[in-house]
Amino acid sequence: MHVANSFQVKETRDARSTDEILQMYEPQSRDINRFLGQLAMFHLTEMRGYEYDLDSIIGWRDTTSRIGEGSFGEVYRVQVQGKGTETPAALKLGVYPYDITTTETAWDFLKEEDNLRKLQGEHIVEYYGTACRREGGGLRLGLVMELCDGTLGDRIVGNRNHNPAWWGADPEKQAAAFSYTQNLAVQLCEGLKTIHDAGYIHKDLKVINILESLMN
Repeated sequence: MHVANSFQVKETRDARSTDEILQMYEPQSRDINRFLGQLAMFHLTEMRGYEYDLDSIIGWRDTTSRIGEGSFGEVYRVQVQGKGTETPAALKLGVYPYDITTTETAWDFLKEEDNLRKLQGEHIVEYYGTACRREGGGLRLGLVMELCDGTLGDRIVGNRNHNPAWWGADPEKQAAAFSYTQNLAVQLCEGLKTIHDAGYIHKDLKVINILESLMN
């Protein structure tokens, strides 16, 4: 029985080339992705609420409030309303062609939002909620998060007092800088552990992507 089964596996092994497999399944993959996008867009427009009205957030229209930017989005220093008070926050908005969420981008947005909601911990940037504004052709969606004071690059590369490499001739200042960086390294490892324990990998770990909170 064992021999027969082994022979059958060998005989039925897929002999198609990679190109043949892609030609057969790529159209199906595109159809599935399009359907997922339609479902995600229906969910975003018809089945859920949002923590924030984008129009009520102060600062995102002001280019001087922009504190970060990348290929897919920009981050603004804003003020959000909460229980009668204004709270400083960071707002991430997509840039063209991701500025307006449509069926082509809705599934990716939901995945990013879901990641932020699931990742919680002392050394993880706090996620406050999602802001929405309905516009022609789709939704303008923003991710509202804890406002941090700067990056690890600002704190170490841009500050000699926090960089042990500057103080080879001054043991006292070098020890103080090592103490500072050691504390941050421990917190960084704890943050990474939270991410890994949740089943995620960072993929882009560098000093400009590591934020330091206002409360240190």
